[in-house]
Amino acid sequence: MKKLFIILMLVSFASCSGQKEKNYIIETSDIANFWTAFDSIKNTDHKAKVFSELYLEKASESFKKLISMSGDIRNPENYLQRFEQYPKFWESLRKPTLELQNIRSDIQSCYERVKNIYPKFEPGDVCVFVGPIAIQASVPTGDIIFMGAEMNVTLNEIDLSEFQQDMSFIYLNDIKSTIVHETIHLQQMGESENLLQLTIREGSADFLAELFLEEPFKSPIYDYGKENERELWSEFSQELDSPDWNKWFYAKSKTEERPADLGYFIGYMITKSYYSKAKDKNKAIKEIIEVSDFHQFLENSGYAEKFTK
Repeated sequence: MKKLFIILMLVSFASCSGQKEKNYIIETSDIANFWTAFDSIKNTDHKAKVFSELYLEKASESFKKLISMSGDIRNPENYLQRFEQYPKFWESLRKPTLELQNIRSDIQSCYERVKNIYPKFEPGDVCVFVGPIAIQASVPTGDIIFMGAEMNVTLNEIDLSEFQQDMSFIYLNDIKSTIVHETIHLQQMGESENLLQLTIREGSADFLAELFLEEPFKSPIYDYGKENERELWSEFSQELDSPDWNKWFYAKSKTEERPADLGYFIGYMITKSYYSKAKDKNKAIKEIIEVSDFHQFLENSGYAEKFTK
């Protein structure tokens, strides 16, 4: 899913719903709509209906696209369930999510940084919405970065005390890391058909976000991965061409023995090895983003060699 870039431009307003840059739109109007709906359901017995009318049915054009693709997002009952489960969490989100209406400078900063390093960069629109703790960020349409505001705020501003499991890992990295990660996905071509392809695409987005922002990527997944790297590679290397990646990505990959999403770590390490070996670093960045022969990329990285010693 799964985090960049363009010359600073004067802002013009296409409408009251979104800020339009020269080549892309930053849509944040759904945040205010969410809080209007959130407050309006407190004194009604028809919560799902009112919430839908005031939030989902008033969605921006960008957000409508995500609603049409995601059952989690378009079902008002998912929101109501989360509101009931975690009332302190939602109340703590009001201020930091509303502040994301001013995300433009962060997006421009990220876009500029990537553009300077990857000249072929193409910007995408950005839509910041509030979801039912379902999507941190994604580019399902290939031209819009969707960001769930409730999962992209600062850890010290929110109350996570009601969650039984530790949710802090979602908020460990700066929002710019998410912007860069997803923007890398906008630059990548094609769809993943097997485990190796998805792993390199996702892990390289994490690696490049760290590289471009000059800030270490923080994740308990990576901590676990480093402690169990040899065992993970031994297992992973037997499944490179598998079309099933449920053991390595997303919620189904979590078990009692290990965390979810370890495919990100493997992909990050392969990409880091590739970049470290490259003499021409700018060329390596281009090759990382534009990779099409994933087996050759893995071989050229030399990553597997470290486990034969």
